[in-house]
Amino acid sequence: MRSAKHNWHPSARRQVATVVAVASFILSMGWVMADDPVETPSATFYEPLRVPLVNVEVVVNDKNGEPILGLSEQDFEVLEDGEPVSITHFFSAAERSRPAVAGDAPTRGPEMLLQDLYLALYVDDSNVNSRYRASALKHLRDFLEQPLPPKIKTILVRFDGTLHVESGFSDQPDQLVAAIDRIQSQPPRDLSREGESLVRRMQSAAAKAPPQMPDSPSGLKPRSSGRVDEAMAFTHSDFVPEIHTHASAKYARNRDSLQGLAEFVRYLQGIPGHKAVLWVGGFEMRAGENIFRTWQGLFPAEARRQRVDPIRESIQYDMSQELRKLVHHANTHDVSFYTLGSLGSGIVTSVEYDTRAFTSSGRPGDSGHLDVRGEQEALGMMAVLTGGRMLMDNATLGRQLEEVATDLGSYYSLAYTPPSPGDGEYHEITVNLRREGAQLRYRQGYLDVSGEDRMAARTLAAAMLGVAANPLGIGVECQQQESREDGTYLVPVMVRIPIGDLVLMPDAGSHVAQISLFSVVRDDRGGLSDLHERAYPIEIANDQLLSAVAQRAEFVVGMVLRKGPHRIVVSVRDDHSFIESTEFVDVVVGTDKEGKTG
Repeated sequence: MRSAKHNWHPSARRQVATVVAVASFILSMGWVMADDPVETPSATFYEPLRVPLVNVEVVVNDKNGEPILGLSEQDFEVLEDGEPVSITHFFSAAERSRPAVAGDAPTRGPEMLLQDLYLALYVDDSNVNSRYRASALKHLRDFLEQPLPPKIKTILVRFDGTLHVESGFSDQPDQLVAAIDRIQSQPPRDLSREGESLVRRMQSAAAKAPPQMPDSPSGLKPRSSGRVDEAMAFTHSDFVPEIHTHASAKYARNRDSLQGLAEFVRYLQGIPGHKAVLWVGGFEMRAGENIFRTWQGLFPAEARRQRVDPIRESIQYDMSQELRKLVHHANTHDVSFYTLGSLGSGIVTSVEYDTRAFTSSGRPGDSGHLDVRGEQEALGMMAVLTGGRMLMDNATLGRQLEEVATDLGSYYSLAYTPPSPGDGEYHEITVNLRREGAQLRYRQGYLDVSGEDRMAARTLAAAMLGVAANPLGIGVECQQQESREDGTYLVPVMVRIPIGDLVLMPDAGSHVAQISLFSVVRDDRGGLSDLHERAYPIEIANDQLLSAVAQRAEFVVGMVLRKGPHRIVVSVRDDHSFIESTEFVDVVVGTDKEGKTG
């Protein structure tokens, strides 16, 4: 067997050594006696390849926002790239919680449609207004104390440049509320004060400045009245590079926020079932645009002389392309966004916000430095295009959160076979309802990802979120550790795979299974190794086949780790059936203490 090397992300290199894996295949099987009859293996051991399915979760409401229940698959029409497709599987979440009645038809759908609900409360502390955050967390705490839909599991995560899992997936309110309290005790990274201060100083300068004379028809500037006017004009001009500095920092925060959210969505890809992310954070489509507008309104003559246009100045900080990629990413991984905006309703345009800043007597509030319309457009795009909804932090937020819970308990899951599986292209999805007066929300597209990407995602999900599905029944066990001279430890990891659950293909006197094995290690600070993939054939002679199917194939993977807690994750895919299994084990390296397997 070949050796392989794990390379670690920079954040993990201080705590975890490079992992060197050496695998060997061991097959423990009984012997078939010569006198025993040996049946010729047949197609009994062959199964067709799994047909891929595309899932679409649909929330259906009437014109008053109430859920429409009792629909069947005949009520829906699904189109991919404008062409109709046949619904092959159908599931109603509302029917799951209804007590069974004699004579009910069984739910028609594979296990993939019947999984638990997963809700992630994601607090982006890298880029959020502290006042808005405090209000949102209070309402979320109240939300978690209320009864949630059946079979829903909730996780609380916080992002401050690094992802922190404050509470793993749970349906226990006490655990979730305690996690909210821990998040409340952590200070966010708030850039709004810098923006407020900048606008306040601009307003103060405008209030102290003498009236600005309009430019002359000839294009010549009016004569200065002295050094004070020249100094004041310079001060007004000097705000422009300062605005750029602030906008650049805000843009960097916006980009980091989206990248962190995208990485978390990738982890969720590895979890089957319906997934929703309620995102609490701050975001502007074009950082600095509103401050440039405020400067333009306070110093119009200077803006004309410098030809400063807010859109042109802020376009370099535009996040629309990154936001579009995030939406496609979420749709690909079947994740709906529920976004929480920082302002309530009642103000119509950003121009009105600017006007308030002009007349606020040195107290701009949020309106002078934040493009609220841009924020609402961004959050609305995230929500609508992924099948979620945008919430507003106002007096009705509690009721809005109740509507989220209703969504999660009353959606419909439709599945169909894609017309061109495996093409790696992004495909648009349209769902129509064959009745009037209904509003539908669903993800509006998907990218057909490779099997390797899916396996990588489920392996990362187990490492970071502690969620693993194991239909093949694989086992992962750490064996006796061995200390090394450099202070690290060799940790052998035994991977056991039931042969009888694999698809065995006949091949000239033997039967062959083909598996792919993915592995990753996480340290106690959240550092992850690079994923590593290996492919192994398992070949069994025909005269040993009947005994072999009752045995297990065993692989030993040796890992060199530093002292401390680690989570070792292994995923196995049967490359003939495409059935995937993941298992993990928590181990404290250097003490010979093992945690429980996941």
